[in-house]
Amino acid sequence: MNKNKRSGNKNNYQHFKATVGAISEEVDYFGNCKEVLSLNKVHLNTKKNNPIADYAVINKNKATETLFEIAQKGLENQAVSFDGKITDCRHVQLYDGMKFLHNESHCKIGYIKNINIHYKKIKKAK
Repeated sequence: MNKNKRSGNKNNYQHFKATVGAISEEVDYFGNCKEVLSLNKVHLNTKKNNPIADYAVINKNKATETLFEIAQKGLENQAVSFDGKITDCRHVQLYDGMKFLHNESHCKIGYIKNINIHYKKIKKAK
């Protein structure tokens, strides 16, 4: 009975749409720095089409190497769509001293597959 439940969890991918952001470094649980890529305007492919968070981050692996290359070449704001799973989601309140600034949410997306890149045409200067 447990095998059926586990195998069902493997196939619960969701389809996301996002734009490529910037590369930054994040410290993991062991204190090691690793590169992560931020994705902006992250939406689930649903009828409502509401953003899931202010931004999302993904780790570098074989499936996401092309997205990291796009960001390294300075081609941010390229639209992408992919299948993945939300592994962590956090809602935080930002303060400057005692002054409340705003609410922010971010999530981590993992298990990414089926990446499609929708290149925007770049206008050349005359």
